[in-house]
Amino acid sequence: MSISDELVVSPDDAYEEDINYKLCLVGKFLGARNINFNAMERMLLNLWKPFQGENIRMLGDNLNLVQFYHMADMKMMISGGPWSFNHCVLLIHLLAKGENPEDVHKLSPGFTSKSLAKNLGNVLGSLFLDYDPGVKRAGRNNYMLIWVRLDNRLS
Repeated sequence: MSISDELVVSPDDAYEEDINYKLCLVGKFLGARNINFNAMERMLLNLWKPFQGENIRMLGDNLNLVQFYHMADMKMMISGGPWSFNHCVLLIHLLAKGENPEDVHKLSPGFTSKSLAKNLGNVLGSLFLDYDPGVKRAGRNNYMLIWVRLDNRLS
């Protein structure tokens, strides 16, 4: 290799080989609290107890990539939920190849309308009460709150 030769590395080449998309989840905690990554990681590893291990990487503000090494471990984690840490619920999404993990949990325009909130609220609870379309950042809604009445009587 001479001094004039260039080494060109595509971001896909650098990142592709260590991600098995069938075993990756993107997780985000809902809530206004700051999440201590090390404490969260220790607690979740203790709760999930994966046989083949896992790797949790911080991708950004309150956004994590969770990579399992066996399908049984990932299925046990998903079926054992919902999960929370420091009173914040963990939202998870199975990452698809080519998907940007940072865009996974953002609501698209139109997904914060009152009619959608009403329909979703009536599915989640027995009666839709109200909604708050959420906080707008850079022209996009990052979340939506829905209040519903739940029947908590045992059947």
